[in-house]
Amino acid sequence: MSRFTTPEVATRQRATEGGSYLMTSMPALRASEIVRAAARAYLARKQAEGKSRREAIRCLKRQLARVVFNTLKTSTALT
Repeated sequence: MSRFTTPEVATRQRATEGGSYLMTSMPALRASEIVRAAARAYLARKQAEGKSRREAIRCLKRQLARVVFNTLKTSTALT
């Protein structure tokens, strides 16, 4: 017996049952590439200022925490 019992569901066309992993993960992968590139640039800038790698990473973590906090604070979805 088929899983698709109603005509509405039977007419729906999909490439694969589970969807395309590549297509669904692409926006997240692209966003992580952008974040990685920005983080590398930030670390390079901090190291050029004379900070050690550990200090630069500490500054990056602080910056990321600031961005996440401000995003959560201004988000209308949470209120």
